[in-house]
Amino acid sequence: MPMNGDPNYQGPEWGQQPFPCKGHHRNSTRTVPRTIWHAGSRVTLQIYDSTNTTGASMHDPGAAHSGGSCQASFSYDNGDSWIVVQSWEGNCLRVRKGQEGQLTNSYDIDQNYSFDIPDSLPGADQVILAWTWLNASGNREFYMSCSPIRLIAANSSAKLPSGYPMYIANLQADPETVDSQHRIWSPCHVPQNVWIRYPQRYKGINPPIVADSLRDNSQIQYLELKDDGGICGSDNKDRAEALGLRSGSDDQESIAPSYTSRLGINEKQYQNSQLLSAVPYRATQLIAAPLQSDVLWAVPSTERSRWAT
Repeated sequence: MPMNGDPNYQGPEWGQQPFPCKGHHRNSTRTVPRTIWHAGSRVTLQIYDSTNTTGASMHDPGAAHSGGSCQASFSYDNGDSWIVVQSWEGNCLRVRKGQEGQLTNSYDIDQNYSFDIPDSLPGADQVILAWTWLNASGNREFYMSCSPIRLIAANSSAKLPSGYPMYIANLQADPETVDSQHRIWSPCHVPQNVWIRYPQRYKGINPPIVADSLRDNSQIQYLELKDDGGICGSDNKDRAEALGLRSGSDDQESIAPSYTSRLGINEKQYQNSQLLSAVPYRATQLIAAPLQSDVLWAVPSTERSRWAT
């Protein structure tokens, strides 16, 4: 799926990447999640790039894209619908300390993101955890990484909530045919050099975690997004269907990363791993493998050791 959300963009053509999870959730060979989380508990999500095995550092300079805003979401129905549990507004990914608000590709060494799982959520043997990121600078992109978890309910009578859709931006079905005033694509485009504050309908169950204020002369500024009436939400079925897998298809991303890193992940392991989708939508290019620094992995902290081989 093209990462470019600006119909006037004349950059390189990227392979089509289906939403969500690039289709890997449809083809995973693992049926039992290794990670068990409990509703009502505090959990940690770790973000790291393909050169990082210990958590001590990120590739520097990398592809921090001056930070941005992120969300952690759950799907109980194999990616058909999403519930945003937590939003981080600003400095997500975290840039190097002291560079907040600057145009930078340097990561902070701390890429752990903790949040509370509401005790009102029901349990399920198979839940997809998704981390999504709208980067501040660089190409207009939408990063998504998915991993399966088992969720243990705190309350046996808990019901699945509604009304907390994921915010989806910078994606379109075809950059060659979608005109700039299209009613579906145009409103869902985040401009350059901003940390967005999500519209209220997309903030999620928990109150958003908001980064510190920025100086007036910062190269990056906060942008309070206006309510779009639900056009950019994951519950907009017309748009989600246009962005996603074709009806009845099990297609996934056209080419999986084939590089080898210290993580010991090759193409075969990647396709069959428990990590369902771990690269930005633009990173799987038809003519070349992605830069290692632009390949980001988002997994539950309990999964960290299995990649450090």
